[in-house]
Amino acid sequence: SSTTVPLLESVVVEHLVAPAIAHVVASGAGALLDEALGGDASAVHVLTRLGGLCRRGDALCDLQRAVSTHAAKLARQTLSAPDERVGFEVLKLLDALTTIVEAAFTIESVEAVPTDVWDAFNRKEETPATWGAKCVEDAMEAALNEEDERFAVCAARCFDATLRTDKTPSLRLFRLCRAKDVFEATYRADLGLRLLGHLTTKTSHGALGREHDAIKSLENECGASYVAKLE
Repeated sequence: SSTTVPLLESVVVEHLVAPAIAHVVASGAGALLDEALGGDASAVHVLTRLGGLCRRGDALCDLQRAVSTHAAKLARQTLSAPDERVGFEVLKLLDALTTIVEAAFTIESVEAVPTDVWDAFNRKEETPATWGAKCVEDAMEAALNEEDERFAVCAARCFDATLRTDKTPSLRLFRLCRAKDVFEATYRADLGLRLLGHLTTKTSHGALGREHDAIKSLENECGASYVAKLE
C-alpha cells in the first residue's frame, strides 16, 4: 500500500543498500557514465537514483571518487588523438560529462536531503550538481596535465585551428592547461603563421579583429605581462 511501500523501502535502504553502497558505486558508476555518454537516457536516471542512495548511505565521497576516477580515465584516452584534435575531443568530453552529472545529481528540494553531508554542501554554497561538475573538471585537468607539457601544445593547436576557421576559441580549454608558458610559446608561433596568411586574404580585417579579441581574453585570464609578446 502507499503506507507500507515507503516504510519497506527505508528498511531495505538502511539495512541492505547503505552498508554496500560504497562498493556498488566504485564498481558501477563508471559503466553508467559510459552508457550515458553513449546516449542511454535510462543510465542518467539510474545515476540519479544512485546519487540519492549515496546521500542516504553517507557515501557521497565514494561517488565523487568514482566520478573523478572515470573522468580522468576518459580524459587520458583523448590524448591518443593527434595534437590538433585533442583539444576538440577534450571539450566534447567535458561538455558531455558535465551535462550528464548536472542532470543526474540535481536535487529539486533541499528538504529532500536532511543529512549532515547536505548541510556541509550547503555551507559551502555548493549543490551536488555543481559539486559533480567541478569534480569532473578537476579530474580531467589533473589527468590531462600528467604527460609533461603535451596538453599545453594541444590546447594551443586547438586555438589555432579554431581561429583559422574564423571562430572564437573556448577559454575552458585554456583554463584546463597548467603549462601556460608552453601554451603561450606555441600560440605565438602559430599566431605568426596566421598573420602571414591574413595578409594574403581579402577578409584580413575581420580575422585580425578576432586575433585581438583572442589575445584580450588571454590577458583577462593571466594579465598584461602574459600577452606582451603576443601583442
